[in-house]
Amino acid sequence: MPLEGGTPRRLTSDANGIMGMMWAADGKRIIFYSSRGGYLGDRLWQVSIEGGEVEPETVYPHIGTLSRDGQRVAYETDAGSEPVSIWRAELYGPGGQVLGRKKILTSPVRDDSPQLSPDGTKIAFASARSGNIEIWRSDADGSNPLQLTSFGGELDGTPRWSPDGKWIVFDRRPGKHSQIYVVDAEGRNLQALTDGEYENSVPSFSRDGKSIYFGSMRSGNWQLWKQSFDGGKAFQITQHGGFTAFESYDGKTLYHTKREEEGIWSIPMSGGAETRVTAAPRRGFWGHWAVCETGLYLLDNDILPRPTIEFYNFKTRKLTPVIRLEESAQAGNPSLDASRDGRIVLYVQYQAQSALAMVENFQ
Repeated sequence: MPLEGGTPRRLTSDANGIMGMMWAADGKRIIFYSSRGGYLGDRLWQVSIEGGEVEPETVYPHIGTLSRDGQRVAYETDAGSEPVSIWRAELYGPGGQVLGRKKILTSPVRDDSPQLSPDGTKIAFASARSGNIEIWRSDADGSNPLQLTSFGGELDGTPRWSPDGKWIVFDRRPGKHSQIYVVDAEGRNLQALTDGEYENSVPSFSRDGKSIYFGSMRSGNWQLWKQSFDGGKAFQITQHGGFTAFESYDGKTLYHTKREEEGIWSIPMSGGAETRVTAAPRRGFWGHWAVCETGLYLLDNDILPRPTIEFYNFKTRKLTPVIRLEESAQAGNPSLDASRDGRIVLYVQYQAQSALAMVENFQ
């Protein structure tokens, strides 16, 4: 609104959260943080002060403060040596005593979204260790990391294995909308599985390997969809919201989380109404859970004194605390996985430190 007063002009109208607004150097745009447009984490966006379409912002390094002459930008940045790392815990049994845990993957920037291969010998994960967020693969102990994608600046995430361990499906944002891609375990045979002017995100394989589940905005809001791995028309699975899903190992139940509601939900594969199974994880933590043969692992971020990974037993329908995190968890990208027998849990720990940085001679 004008400094001298008057009626405010509304610039955005899509009900998405906004943080950290700042003026662009030209004085004609507002730069801000948001997770709008189906993007799975906060990033920079821009909008003209005259209104219009909200677009990605790729010039500014971060939200901060721009000097009056437009030549310097000061901002807060992650500066810790281990801001995000992947840990492995070994348990006596599903939901049982923790026998040991160890940090297995770490980089100066980010490692997250781990998933153990079906045979337990490899881990697929997302990492920014090469300078951009790409899909990687390592041995089960974190050794021999191998970069599988090299898009260079485009955003890749949520890698999930096929049941035979030959393929990794993931989402990627090549432009305005995210799409589903697949690459083989050696980083070859990359191909897109979806397209269109709508969001397609967070995929997973069916247990027979013939289909892909994913969240999509193609119906106007986030719902679960299913599409043949070999191509063909996708069809909608949920009617009351859905985002990320995994089939039970017996193929009888589809478990899923939602973008707009808390908890884990289930749908009988034979048909029927959905049921909320657990109240946690909270809204925004849609990727903080995993399925094993006998139950679910999930993160409850509200447990004191620290967020706790719990085990939900399918038979007893009871929750058991398993692992207390050393640091607070963060919403967004997937941070939890478990082996089929529930004896191995992979989880993410955020250990970010912050510092002030400044860009000089900014243009």
